Amino acid sequence: FNSDNAVSNENFYQEWVPSGTLGYTLNLSTNRILQFQYDGDFRGTNTDEKGLHPTGWEDRTDQSFSIIHSWIIGQNWVVQPSYRIMWSKYTNPGRNRADVYNTVSLMVAYYFNDWASARAFTSYEFRQSTEFGNDYQNWNLGAGFSINVNF
Repeated sequence: FNSDNAVSNENFYQEWVPSGTLGYTLNLSTNRILQFQYDGDFRGTNTDEKGLHPTGWEDRTDQSFSIIHSWIIGQNWVVQPSYRIMWSKYTNPGRNRADVYNTVSLMVAYYFNDWASARAFTSYEFRQSTEFGNDYQNWNLGAGFSINVNF
């Protein structure tokens, strides 16, 4: 946001997002870890006068809780299933919208050495909303390769 609370000519939408995270890690064994994580934020929004919605229409608070199980297999493999539930409440007085997201995911990674790895991942997410037309289901599938260089 700029000092007069107006959106600049280059932007039509801005967000201010203070957030926080709390987590706890439980070592189940030398090769298994269970993580619990809470994430919370507030999203303050600002739109230009030509926008579809007035400033503050998309203001909301998001609260999520995740459970992540990391399993190290042998020297090189990591399997990581996880579950996240997130609740979003839109705070603009003109809206009565709340969304609930459920996400289940799985990541499998192979570490070639300390600086190179490959991974495959998939996730399924579904959202239920109190606002008509905002429910959805989403499948994702992907792969990646990482190289880490330290200097």
